[in-house]
Amino acid sequence: MGRPEYAYMMATRTRRVGSFADELVKKAREAMLTAVQIFNNPQVEFKAELFIVTSTIAWTYLLHAHFRKKGIEYRKFTQQGRGGVSFPRNTALSGISAFGSAWTTSSARWTIS
Repeated sequence: MGRPEYAYMMATRTRRVGSFADELVKKAREAMLTAVQIFNNPQVEFKAELFIVTSTIAWTYLLHAHFRKKGIEYRKFTQQGRGGVSFPRNTALSGISAFGSAWTTSSARWTIS
């Protein structure tokens, strides 16, 4: 069995004991609690930055759990030379447009348009 077949099998299988989506929800909750604890800690100097990063991780876990429960594949695989599977480099950011059309992505670098 090649890697693409294995990746497809892993994405479509049903778990019998526990759920990966439930584990992602637990991780999301833990990450958000950590973000709030960091923000409320008077000894931390970079509160806002750490809160933003940690809460973004929590939301990512939560979205992945939602996609898992709905059966939506949120990872994109491409065929690599010798039968391996790799993630595409630039396609992950190709649809991102923040602040209207002020920012666009160009070969994995942010540029002002």
